[in-house]
Amino acid sequence: MLPLERHYIDEIIAHASDEKPNEACGLIAGQQGRAVKLFRGKNVDGNKRTRYTIDPREMLRVLQEIDDNGWELLAIYHSHPFSEAYPSATDVALAFYPDSYYLIVSLASPERPVLRAFRIVDKVISEAEIEIKTSERSSSTQQKYETLKAMIRQMGSALVAYSGGVDSTLLLKVCKDVLGDKVLAVIAVSETYPAQEIRDAEAMASQLGATYEIITTEELANEKFASNPPDRCYYCKTELFSKLQQMARERGLGYVLDGSNYDDLGDYRPGRQAGRELDVRSPLLEAQLTKDEIRDLSKQLGLPTWNKPSFACLSSRFPYGHQITRDKLVQIDAAEQFLRGLGFTQVRVRHHDSIARIEVPRELMSGLLADDVSEQIAGRLKEIGFTYVTVDLQGYRTGSMNETLGRAP
Repeated sequence: MLPLERHYIDEIIAHASDEKPNEACGLIAGQQGRAVKLFRGKNVDGNKRTRYTIDPREMLRVLQEIDDNGWELLAIYHSHPFSEAYPSATDVALAFYPDSYYLIVSLASPERPVLRAFRIVDKVISEAEIEIKTSERSSSTQQKYETLKAMIRQMGSALVAYSGGVDSTLLLKVCKDVLGDKVLAVIAVSETYPAQEIRDAEAMASQLGATYEIITTEELANEKFASNPPDRCYYCKTELFSKLQQMARERGLGYVLDGSNYDDLGDYRPGRQAGRELDVRSPLLEAQLTKDEIRDLSKQLGLPTWNKPSFACLSSRFPYGHQITRDKLVQIDAAEQFLRGLGFTQVRVRHHDSIARIEVPRELMSGLLADDVSEQIAGRLKEIGFTYVTVDLQGYRTGSMNETLGRAP
């Protein structure tokens, strides 16, 4: 029997859906027979629709991480986009790990995906039962969710600073469910946010049935913001929250809320100071909901943003002390749109004057560096105005510009 927590099953099915019509593949690390981490793999097979081959470099990296942590290779999974969830002759021939489970998810009926587990030893197939486990995290998350709803219910009415991201969408959803028409979403249009993000936020607010309004902020007109000091976000949030508090008073709404979460306490966030000064509340943070928990809840509630890549305003792409201008913001927006169009949905292009520093998750670097892809990227970013195009070997991470804070000159 293979015990698997529900979120691992959901992630395997989501990966398979993302890759269809090609086969998806990946690995699950375990400890004492229980899954501890799932690794999405990259299928580099020449016939991806009917076969899978996990990128050897990724495979080596993952196996090394498993070994370093004292884990085991619990399972190898892949999808059958159009056929049943049963090992094919090719699957059996390539089953080189007799101590691991082989998971196959079938999307032959997309509305009813089927996941099955097998052992394959000496080419003999035996099916194993999958026991769906309830994780401690799920129980704790549910408790926090109930705390969040009770907190918002006590507020009576609220104005939500809404961006369309994972956090503020969950917050707006809960406010709408609990407060009904006594909630207003406000979307701020700014040169530091791409137009597509604004359109997505409007569409999502409408889908939730929430009343929303759009306001304009002009951070670049404030030299204290445009000169890009380490507390840049303080000036941006001060302007935004001041406008939102005025709107709340005019409309008789009791509180202004933002989507800060519990993980934000672990990073440098000067905008939080502006929130405290202007009496903005952060219910997700107050309920101690982490980013992963917010994604879990969003998925349970059917919100399409549950797996939306994290996004921060474009001003976060510049080293502190480097002037932020409209032209540079346009450069960054164009570069990131191009990379997202190539499939790198979680990406940052950091602006170092003539140098573009690209961050993508480390597991996607091999795809970024493929000859045809890297040539396309370098050519396009040079057209946009960069002289040099580089890749950050540490990969994508939030707040990478904060790594220089506190260092001696």
